[in-house]
Amino acid sequence: MFTPNFSSTPLGFYGRRAHTSLSYEEQFWASKQPFLSAHGCLLRPRYRPGWKPSWTQDLELDPDQCEDGQTLQDAKYEEGHIDAICEDGRLVAIKRVASGSQELVTLTHLTRRDLLNDPNNHCVPILKHFKDREDRQLSYLVTPFLRLTNTFDLWCVNDIIEFVDDVMEGLAFMHARGVAHRNISLSTILADEAPLYPNGFHPVNRYRTPDYKYHAWYFLPYLRLSAPSRVRHYFTDFSRSVCQPRTPYITNTQFSPDAALPELTEAMYDPYKADVFCVGNLLRREFRDRYREAAFLTPLVREMIQVDPKARPTAADALKRWRAMRRQIWWIQRLRPLSSGFMGFPERVIWTTVIWPICLFNMLVGLCVRGVVSKLSLR
Repeated sequence: MFTPNFSSTPLGFYGRRAHTSLSYEEQFWASKQPFLSAHGCLLRPRYRPGWKPSWTQDLELDPDQCEDGQTLQDAKYEEGHIDAICEDGRLVAIKRVASGSQELVTLTHLTRRDLLNDPNNHCVPILKHFKDREDRQLSYLVTPFLRLTNTFDLWCVNDIIEFVDDVMEGLAFMHARGVAHRNISLSTILADEAPLYPNGFHPVNRYRTPDYKYHAWYFLPYLRLSAPSRVRHYFTDFSRSVCQPRTPYITNTQFSPDAALPELTEAMYDPYKADVFCVGNLLRREFRDRYREAAFLTPLVREMIQVDPKARPTAADALKRWRAMRRQIWWIQRLRPLSSGFMGFPERVIWTTVIWPICLFNMLVGLCVRGVVSKLSLR
């Protein structure tokens, strides 16, 4: 069984105990490294047996600049999460869950082999899952390594369109299979940024290479259209989900990620319509109210956040509405750079006369690159 060890350890030249000694959570994962390795998941050197801090052997090294000095606290993961390398060299995330938990049941249902190839499936796929060797009440989910969606990283209207595509498709996909998420927020819709980093990145700091020695090479926001493939977004954290046929109501209103949800005052509510509200309010708050170029979302948002749940569209109807709106957005509008609604006149002039041409040029380059890559992949 896992027993934490809080004995004192050398502080090293910089006196950073947080780097030199493992936290309680880190000790847990370090104790599981041989077991996880047997399942094809290799933790970083910091959590392997016999680890000795590299900076204690060279006092001129700064722990902050050493790969094994990057802690789970630095990564700011939620409790029960850690990064690892799969046997094929892929960066993955491991999540500790209770065996038989609702999240495990729901995700295995939504990511079955026959559903994984559905382009509308935007639920985080389970690469593998297994029970703990010592504590059978614990299980581990292995998924692709995803990052929080940062709306400030968006560059042009096309970035918003791709985000809305993924979210609306994913929501309709879940609801069509009898699953209501019940925890939709920007923190549970994560992004797979791997296409932006041709040579990979470090899980704790995306601006560093996997070995933490150099700055990672990545596509800048205004060059993303030149990337061979785009960023995809996935729904995660199904711990509060319900999996049932489409019945009108359930009797549980104890939690909602969105305090503006009108149904919070009701004894019974429709979780599917609540999901629709949460997505609509997210689009309003993060895009329509923040960027003047996202005004095209107004009709869709207005329908999705109506106070009366019965007046809101279903996820399938909202997706149809979105696709009809999307077809009316010209390609030149998709390349409009995003400007904050608080920008003054001088900033808007620079934004549209300098940045727009850059976006337009890179869009053309991106189309050429994607065309070449698609042709090569067909050979």
